[in-house]
Order: sequence, then C-alpha cells, then structure tokens
Amino acid sequence: MNSVITLATIEFGKGNIEASKTHVEGVKRLVTLRGGIGSVRQTSPLTARMVSWASMLILGHPQFPVQDDGGVGDGIPPISEWLSCSTTLENDTIPELSWVIDDEVVRTALARLRYIFNRAEGEPFSGTKLHDLTLFVTHRLLLSVPDTQDSTSSPVTQCIRYALIIYMFIIQGPTYYSHDVILSSIVTQFIWHLERLESTPHVYDALDIWLLTIGIVASAGTANYHSYTAKIRGVCAYLNLTDFPDVLTYLKSICWLGGSQGEDILRPHWNAILVDNSSLGPAELALDLSLNSFGLQSTQEKPQSNFAVLDDGGLFAGRTNQAECP
Repeated sequence: MNSVITLATIEFGKGNIEASKTHVEGVKRLVTLRGGIGSVRQTSPLTARMVSWASMLILGHPQFPVQDDGGVGDGIPPISEWLSCSTTLENDTIPELSWVIDDEVVRTALARLRYIFNRAEGEPFSGTKLHDLTLFVTHRLLLSVPDTQDSTSSPVTQCIRYALIIYMFIIQGPTYYSHDVILSSIVTQFIWHLERLESTPHVYDALDIWLLTIGIVASAGTANYHSYTAKIRGVCAYLNLTDFPDVLTYLKSICWLGGSQGEDILRPHWNAILVDNSSLGPAELALDLSLNSFGLQSTQEKPQSNFAVLDDGGLFAGRTNQAECP
C-alpha cells in the first residue's frame, strides 16, 4: 500500500491525473481487503495515515469514512482529546459568535477544537497528534457538506466549516505531499460563502476578524490577498483594533491554537495590516467597510470544484451564543 500510494503522488505531481487516480483506486481495494481503514490503522498506523491523507489530496475529497465523535465506527478515529471533550467540557460559550450554526457537525467541530486548543495553550502539539487531528477534522467536515440543492443552511455555517478546514491545513502545513490543489479548491468555496455572508447585514465582531484572518493567510501570494487585507483594515477601524495582542484576543474568542503553530504564522500579515492602518485617515478606512471591498467576481455563477456548494437561499437566524460541547 505504501508503494502504490507513493506512485499515486508521483504521477499526480507529474500531471498524470488518470494514472494517479488508478493507483488510488487500487489502494482503496487493498484497504477493503484488509478490513477497512480502521483495521489498517490498528496494525499499520503510518500507512493508514498516509493512504487516507494522500488519497484525499489527489482526488480532492475524502476517500474513507470517519468514526463518530464518540469514537464509534469503522473509520478514521478522533484523537483522545476529542473524545475526552464530551465528558469534561461544560458550558463552552462563544460570546462573539453572532449567528446560529445550523449544522451539528460544524457546531461540534468548533466547540471541540476550541476546547482542545485552549488546553494546548503553551504546549505545542506533536507532529503526529496534530496530523491525526487534522485528518479527522478535515474528513469529518468535508464528508458532511450539504447537498447542492440544500438552500436552508446559513452562510455563516458554511464559512465556519471551510474556515476550520483551511485553518487545520495552515497549522499542520504540507504533509507527505503538497496540499496546494485541494486547498485552492477549498478556498474557492470559502470565498463564495464569505461573499454570501457579507451580503447579510450584521455588526462586525470577532467572527469577522477570525474569518478574514484565515482568508489572509490562505490567500498569501494570490490575487485575493490584497482584497482580504483591504477588508480587514476597515473591520479593524470599526472595532478600534490597533495592536496584535488585541487581535489575538478576538481570534482566541472563536478558535485559535497559540504558540509557534498558530501565532507565528499570522503575525507578519497582521503586523503589515496594523502598520497600514496607522497611516490611513478615517475616510479611507470607512471605504474599506464597503461590501464590495473584497473585489471578488460576481457570484451569479457558482464556483466549480470537487466540493458541494449551496444555493443562494441561506437563512439568517439572528444572534445566539453556542453553549456546551455536544
């Protein structure tokens, strides 16, 4: 299995997409013969990790199931901290979250990641544990994307879904193979849903700072980077954010991993934003609050990718606080 999935990544890197897909299908058959990805993990955990992750990167979507939040089922398991969350976390509130999350998988993922990252404050994750967490979370969230015909989910729910996926990619970094292709596809969906959210009148708060920060880091080096920074400068002016510690307070009120795995990644971007803010006058900053400041293409036509997207009828459900971790 190691050899076949390695061949798949090599062919994918060469641009031989069909050959790469053929190798992935071969690996999936081998996994089935071994009793499923859960059984493979029990005897060959490194192989199970590599096969699960690389096959998702190559095909653009998960190829194996995940266990549920209680660790039940034949699939990719959650880490032990995820399991302990259900019994030790009580009344985890998200005071700055302004809209209801109407998908239980997204709500649970946000609550449990907040709990895990808060506990890990000052203690870096090992590479293996962070990869296992990323593997589970990305699969769980991508596998639960609603059907394209579902027009009832609020845009904020989908923004948080894709932001959490992007954030896990960011803090883990490339593993086994470049994740640029799948990440680009996910960012496309994130931008589309973020545009939907921006069309909904609301008061700027920590959620806007968190979503835009993830957008900035994920879009570094692309045409969208300037649009994100322009928008976030206006939000900072509205919230009177002038220094990095205040920014971190907002980010941590939603979901953030501290230390070198979290803060060091975003500090250069925020330093530039805050310096730029200090040189702009009130009129210039007010312009940045325009709903069109993203400079993105019209969403009359949905972006095409391997991931499902929603129709335009997402519901706005008013303000709420999320309570305990399910």
